[in-house]
Amino acid sequence: MRILPTIFAFLLSSLLFSQKMNLTDFAHSKTGDDILKAVSIIKRDYSAKKKRVVLEIPPGIYTLTQPLVLDKYISLEGDASGGTVLQVKVQNMEGIILENNRSETDINSGYNTIRNLTITGPDFGKNPFEWKDTSKNNIRSIGIKIQGLRNRIENCTIDGFSMERHFGVRKLLQLHQR
Repeated sequence: MRILPTIFAFLLSSLLFSQKMNLTDFAHSKTGDDILKAVSIIKRDYSAKKKRVVLEIPPGIYTLTQPLVLDKYISLEGDASGGTVLQVKVQNMEGIILENNRSETDINSGYNTIRNLTITGPDFGKNPFEWKDTSKNNIRSIGIKIQGLRNRIENCTIDGFSMERHFGVRKLLQLHQR
């Protein structure tokens, strides 16, 4: 009999903390602009009311023309098989930006989550060891720019972005190797 209260608590927390929506609820084609449009609508209709939404993105390749800026109420979830790919083809552009929420008072009520996505940058498929003129400023692209608190990234592949001059990434890799 102890299992019934546990199941009830789980279902209640699921209803209170986030609502799942599919990209197909907002658009019928598969473009990066459809994702931008869906995020904009979710911000207007749900984030303003402090309601959490998980935007499910079906399998496919989506080319982003501008960064996806997610506030603390929006999470992204792709296909678990690795079939959801967000492509960034523009140099000097982030793929996903998690907004800075440090000044917020209600950040303790959950996580921003990015799950089951492949994010490819403008250098995807290129030779990573090609010669570069280090006397020039390197063009910089970032897969996911994390600015806030309580963010979770699970089962994601990020490839084709330059890590040069990214102190945070280098420091993280150095700490991981110790």
